[in-house]
Amino acid sequence: MPKAAKAIRDGAVDFLQKPVSNAKLCASVAQALARVASDSQNLASRGEADACLATLTERERQVMERMVAGEASKNIAADLGISQRTVEHHRQSIVRKMRVRSLASLVRKAGLNRPAR
Repeated sequence: MPKAAKAIRDGAVDFLQKPVSNAKLCASVAQALARVASDSQNLASRGEADACLATLTERERQVMERMVAGEASKNIAADLGISQRTVEHHRQSIVRKMRVRSLASLVRKAGLNRPAR
């Protein structure tokens, strides 16, 4: 089965051997179409995340990286040499520009910008 293993490594969804039933063929095609739909949705989400990230200033990116890492505003302010109030303003701006409502959503969206493995 070396051909099957190579096909799967190269991105094949399934490897069918002849003779194949119509039901098995249809199921494999449906699975492949579902994967394509999921991949294109992920690509669109990644594009949106990249567009949102492009609107952030350098300082907002620095604050966002620390927010995503779980640091408190007080610690972020001390690390960056700015006031805690300024950090809070940056946080508000980041949430608005990234079009998220929660820190969890920001973490997910920021993670979309990471290279795919």
